[in-house]
Amino acid sequence: MTYSKDLYDSITSYLDNDNWHYTFNEERHVIECATELECKFKKCNIIIDVRETNYLVLAFIPLNTDEEQRKEMASLLNMINYSMLFGDFEMDPADGEIRVRVAVDADGALPSAETVKNSIIIPPLMIDRYGNAIAAVMMGFSNAEEAFNSIDKEKS
Repeated sequence: MTYSKDLYDSITSYLDNDNWHYTFNEERHVIECATELECKFKKCNIIIDVRETNYLVLAFIPLNTDEEQRKEMASLLNMINYSMLFGDFEMDPADGEIRVRVAVDADGALPSAETVKNSIIIPPLMIDRYGNAIAAVMMGFSNAEEAFNSIDKEKS
């Protein structure tokens, strides 16, 4: 599988200009980096999967949801996703891994610098915004509805 060098250059141009520390896995065509958060998770890992005509930005929560909490977590993520404009939360039902995914279509034209920036910063911002509610459900301290209802109060 190949990747677009021009697309890679557009992405790394933003990362370099904004002083991100990253590595590029040439074999998998992915850029790997991390960022700090203010929520209870404190950090998330980011993978940017560069393809020929698009790229995916995936930000991962550093803990997986235990099997007994996955149904409640799926409910919370569904509530959160319903209100999201860009990207979405996903949970792997097999192992409870949670991530935020943003896809960018670059077929026929390179994305603007602003599009690249937004696609990279939105996933960790979403984890930061909803992370404490996710942590509460993940740890069994709250059900999905209570956690979701706490989100706006927490940011006030």
